[in-house]
Amino acid sequence: MLSDDMQQVLSLLTGFSKNLRIVLQASPVGSLRTTSARIQDIKHIEGSGANDEVQGSDIPCSEVMCMADPTNTGTIWVRTLTTATTMNAWPLAVGEVITLSMDNYRDLRALIVTHADMLICAIA
Repeated sequence: MLSDDMQQVLSLLTGFSKNLRIVLQASPVGSLRTTSARIQDIKHIEGSGANDEVQGSDIPCSEVMCMADPTNTGTIWVRTLTTATTMNAWPLAVGEVITLSMDNYRDLRALIVTHADMLICAIA
C-alpha cells in the first residue's frame, strides 16, 4: 500500500510540451492513462509523376499515422521537417504504417517514388 504522501506525489505528475509544463493526473494507485489523440481528418496524397516530393498542409496536430495504400506498386519514403529522400526517410512498402509525432501536418514530407501511388494520412 502507498503512503498518503506518495499518493499525493503520484497524483500530480507533470509533462513538458512546447515549452509548457502540463499537469498529468494519475489514478489513485499511481498509474497514468494514455491514449492516442482523436483523428481530425484523413488525407490521401497521390503521387503525380515518378519521385514526387510532397508535403502536408497547414493543420495543427500532435501526430500523423501514415500508411502506404494497399494498391501501391512502389515504396513511399516519409519523414518530418526536411525533404524526404531514399537516404534519410522511413520506407513504407504496400500497406505498411508508421506514426510520426509533429506539431503541424505541414511538417510531414514524403517521397512517392511511383506515379499514382498513394500515401494515406490520419491526422490527430
